[in-house]
Amino acid sequence: MTSPGTATIPIVTVVDINLILKWLQTHGKWALSDIDPTSTARKVETTCKFSPCRYFYAGKAHPRFGTLAIAYSPEYEHQAPGEANPFDTGGIFLGHIFPFKKMPEADRITQACALITSTRCGIAEWRKKMEQFLHDFFAGDLLRYLNHDTPACSDPAAWPDTLPALHKENFELPADKSADNPQPREFRAWAWEIRLTKATPIGETILFAAATPEAIDEINQTLVDLSNSPNIDAHQTTIATLETIKTSLDKNNKGQHFITSIETSMKNYCLSWSAA
Repeated sequence: MTSPGTATIPIVTVVDINLILKWLQTHGKWALSDIDPTSTARKVETTCKFSPCRYFYAGKAHPRFGTLAIAYSPEYEHQAPGEANPFDTGGIFLGHIFPFKKMPEADRITQACALITSTRCGIAEWRKKMEQFLHDFFAGDLLRYLNHDTPACSDPAAWPDTLPALHKENFELPADKSADNPQPREFRAWAWEIRLTKATPIGETILFAAATPEAIDEINQTLVDLSNSPNIDAHQTTIATLETIKTSLDKNNKGQHFITSIETSMKNYCLSWSAA
């Protein structure tokens, strides 16, 4: 079977269930500027001079960032301007990832911003750039990337020497156990990060979702509350979005950890596409 390429890989965002319920009931879009201004994301954006964003990974999800993961079709990203990098920008900025992990803070921030600038690409071109990345680091096999296999670069000279995927120390970093992470290793050194710089509708082109049991309970209770509201007509868009998410949760979670669930859905989606 031919491994699927990057053209159809979903983009995935992870969010706290209380935040998404708030946004759905206020404006129905992903928030950008009203996220905590002291957060790591805001610090990276301010220091490295890029716009406030909604963050996604290409084909991956991380439990540190929330309790609900949503995967969107490729069409979703074309609603807004944005850009991408072949690593987690916050991870290098904060020194969680080699070679930035042991740098003095001032050097780390300067070099992190320089690498972000030199490797970022626009929304229209990131999938083509990722195709080259997969070719160089995963022998062109997207499923190896989705399975958290470690990268092995066939052409190191083609990439900046501070690119995290080149540094084997990252292959030994364990997953974040404090977040009950079922993943075998910390993959953010080679996960593609996609950033949309315009607030986009939460409910459009959802492919699948996964959540913690507590988040699922919150969704179910919110649906009951909104359905019984005297102003139900004002909540129809929120109800429709939550129903879409709930249908995916009912289909995909199956008692698994929510990250394992969305990864399984991701792989099944990519495999079904490649077999089509």
